[in-house]
Formats: sequence, C-alpha cells, structure tokens
Amino acid sequence: MSAVPVTISHTVELEIDGDPVRVREGTSLLEACRARGTEIPTLCYGETLTPVNACRVCMVEVEGSRVSWLALTRDLPALARAARRPEASRGTTLLSPFDSLLWYRERVARLFGFDYRIQVYTPSAKRLHGYYTLPIVHDGHLIGRADAKAYRAERRLEVLSVHFEPWFAAGRPAPSGLGVVDADAATAGLAAALASLATFVVGGGEVTLSRVTPQRLRTPLSRALSAGRA
Repeated sequence: MSAVPVTISHTVELEIDGDPVRVREGTSLLEACRARGTEIPTLCYGETLTPVNACRVCMVEVEGSRVSWLALTRDLPALARAARRPEASRGTTLLSPFDSLLWYRERVARLFGFDYRIQVYTPSAKRLHGYYTLPIVHDGHLIGRADAKAYRAERRLEVLSVHFEPWFAAGRPAPSGLGVVDADAATAGLAAALASLATFVVGGGEVTLSRVTPQRLRTPLSRALSAGRA
C-alpha cells in the first residue's frame, strides 16, 4: 500500500459588490476580484471575511469620525489592542518635517486637527510659522510647532519661534476628543525636548527663546527652560 499525499485547501466566501465569491484562504482582494471577473479591487469591511487575512486592505470606522478609514488587514489586531489601552502614549518630542506621520496632510488634519506644511520653499515674507518648523507631540497630541536655529560655534540653540495650536492655548479639549491637555506638563515636556535637541545639534550649551504665540505662554516656557538648566 502506498500513501498518496493529499493537499487540503481551505476556502472562504466573501461578497464583492453584492455577489458572493468563494476563493482559497490567503487570496488577496485583488485576486478575489479577478476571480469574479473584476479588474478593479473593491474594498471590504473586516467583519465580512473569515479569516481576516484573506483581504489585504479593509475599511474601518473610527469612533467620532464622520468618514471611513483604510487599514491594512494585518494591522487590525494591533489596532484592536491599541483601542484597549487605558490611556494614550505619554511624553513629549519634536518631529522631523519629513516624519512619516506627516506624509498625508489630510489624514493629519482629520486625526489631530493639525494643518502642517513645511515652508522651506516659501518666500520668507509669506511663511506662517518659520523656515524649518518641527511639530510638537505631547501625550499623543500635536500641540504646536517650533522653529529653531543652531549656532554650533557658540554651542547655542536659538528657538526662533514656538506656535501653539489655538485649542491648546485656550485650554480647550483636543480635536481628537481625548480631553484637555495639561498645559504645565506640556510646557515642561517641550522645554526638555528643546534641551535634548540642543544636545543633539550643538552638543548641549545654551537654549535661547525668542517669539512664542500666544505671547502669554512665553513666560512659562522660559521658566521651564531655566528650570531644566538648574
């Protein structure tokens, strides 16, 4: 008696434009569309597929958002875990203007209420926030932007300007709907982030502060910078 190898193929059924289609497990959405005779892939909702990895891209709903979002299906478990976290990420940092978070301006505006455009190619008279502004992230929120200039020979970092977002400056809830940001903690965090930037670009030394918008937030930020040097 000889054994004959048997290959077991699992299939899944999904619906594309109202029509049921049965395909092999692991088939991409594009391949499923082609099996139906459709060259243009149709997006689907995650719960319509079992297992979820039969689809490469899924449409998801975000609580509080009026529009639908696209996500890689393989990222759905990670998104579910993130939703169960008791609180958002903590800490303050400065982003590069070329950080991947900022690649899609419309997405950033929809998620964070933050309209960002690098203005290195904008004539100086038309710049709104500075030449090379760095977005400020605090506890998962984009609360403003800072423009700084390094003087390496003097070992000095000059913060030419800091522009805080109007909602943050007014003490209003964040556009994400996650509540009001602690202004004192954010100011202290920004001071620490600027000191870290100075260490990176000029090897430490002095951090000087020029313009802050709104002006009334300049004093607490200046105090936080001084406290960090003490």
